[in-house]
Amino acid sequence: MCVHLRTRIALLKYNLKMFRIARFLKYNFSSSVIIIPDQIPKSVVSLTLSRYFSYYGPPQSENPFNRTLNILSNDIKNAKSKLFNDGVDIPHQFPSHCDVLVIGGGVVGSSIAYWLKQKAGQGLSVVVVEKDPSYREASTVLSCGGVRQQFSIPENIQMSLFGAEFLRNADKYLSVEGCDPPDVQFNPCGYLFLASEKGAAQLEDNAKIQRELGAKVELLTSKKLKMKFPWLNTEDIELGCHGLENEGCCSNRESGDRFDPWSLLHALKRKSIATGAEYVTGEAVAFEFKRQEDILAEGVEEGTYEGLDRALVRTDDGEVRPIKFAIAVIAAGADSGTVARMARIGVGRNLLSVPLPVERSVCLLIVHRKRFVYVIHCENGPGINSPFLCEHSGMYFRYSAYNLALFKPSVTVLTTWLY
Repeated sequence: MCVHLRTRIALLKYNLKMFRIARFLKYNFSSSVIIIPDQIPKSVVSLTLSRYFSYYGPPQSENPFNRTLNILSNDIKNAKSKLFNDGVDIPHQFPSHCDVLVIGGGVVGSSIAYWLKQKAGQGLSVVVVEKDPSYREASTVLSCGGVRQQFSIPENIQMSLFGAEFLRNADKYLSVEGCDPPDVQFNPCGYLFLASEKGAAQLEDNAKIQRELGAKVELLTSKKLKMKFPWLNTEDIELGCHGLENEGCCSNRESGDRFDPWSLLHALKRKSIATGAEYVTGEAVAFEFKRQEDILAEGVEEGTYEGLDRALVRTDDGEVRPIKFAIAVIAAGADSGTVARMARIGVGRNLLSVPLPVERSVCLLIVHRKRFVYVIHCENGPGINSPFLCEHSGMYFRYSAYNLALFKPSVTVLTTWLY
């Protein structure tokens, strides 16, 4: 973990051509001069200093003893945050403004930050607000982490094909100089969708679309399914569709699974920070609006339009701080519906009358879909090469091997009912 001991050393970080450059600068307090080693390119120094002093302020004459105490105090306050970010240092001052504000720092929010910084670089400031850096209740780490191309919508199939390629090369895309290459443990095993006589035609139509877009799938009759997967009961199965490439489920390779959502999340987050994105620990609790008289909107009286201006974020010290932004992206998982209502989405007029159909399952008055996951000890069950099976009734299961102290290493099956 890097510590800013500014009495003697100021640590400069700057990303150049997707590689992290870190060098030490010696600070002379008496003359307010920064002595820069010759091996550091001057272009890197100038850009890095501008970023560094935007966070920490310009150099000021200060008693070295007092400065040391202040720095140590700030480092202690930020220790928890740094531990949850793989040692990547995050500036401790709350940003007052940004170009893009991403609300939610899970795998979706971190992916948004990553791609924005990859495409725009230092020309775009990106701030990610995440209320819980431990991600204890985040959708990312609680998911089964399936990767598949077996969809009926072309856009979903194309995105998943790209996602599989990204996962295969994550060590290249998400590497950060000075850190071990990320290992998201992608090991595709395929999905197997099963259909009864009633759904066989739809499964066949879906497979046709998937093949046209480049997905590798095979259709298997009930007889062929039994030959390929002897453990499978095919009595009420008419047809199956099996993914041959770029599909699988996600967890830990040491546990016998396919790829690890937790590792992917932290690799995306670490890379985003290394390329200049800022992560803030806090919860978006409200938005402030600003009248924009020059904007015309359908159903809104001329000169009365109010647009989003600032987000109010409650940080972990209990303070509510504003941050001004040009664009806000809601990526708050199950809480996205709540955040959207704060932005008047679903409670306004015309286009704003359409709500974001995402809710946390906490109220019986809200229509939602529950998921129940069970872990079943099954010594003689399907082996490590079994696919992620989705049955036509809505149940699915996947292989997962756990080596617990109370059990011998054996097969565990995760199942769920959706309704």
